[in-house]
Amino acid sequence: MAVCRNTTDFAFCRAAVYSDPRAPSTDRYELIDVIFRLAYRNASDTRGYLAGEVKSGAGELKKCLADYDKAVAILEGMLNDLNSESYYDLDSRSLDIQRRVSDCAKGLRIGIRNQNMLKFAYMCYAVSKLF
Repeated sequence: MAVCRNTTDFAFCRAAVYSDPRAPSTDRYELIDVIFRLAYRNASDTRGYLAGEVKSGAGELKKCLADYDKAVAILEGMLNDLNSESYYDLDSRSLDIQRRVSDCAKGLRIGIRNQNMLKFAYMCYAVSKLF
């Protein structure tokens, strides 16, 4: 899969993409949908986890939660654009997601969640370059 060769973790990308039954016969339009939906699900799940942690008193996670709030909102906008067949600026918004979540793992207990979100953000960037 050519898109996965342009990410930070080929094996992760390939496993994630092929978790969707459409993957073996997907074209670039379906592929971008698959990857963006996987990223959205990951960001939403991580955001929910962070919200629970902030409520239980982990104040250092508030900025991280705000960054994930924005990442989820960006991904929602990107998915809406895909639904209207608008592919403009998807790459720069993918980079924005990367910037927003890149600092969350430093000193916090969300390491693997955040690492995966960064991998999904790189996947979003790579697939966006097809358009």
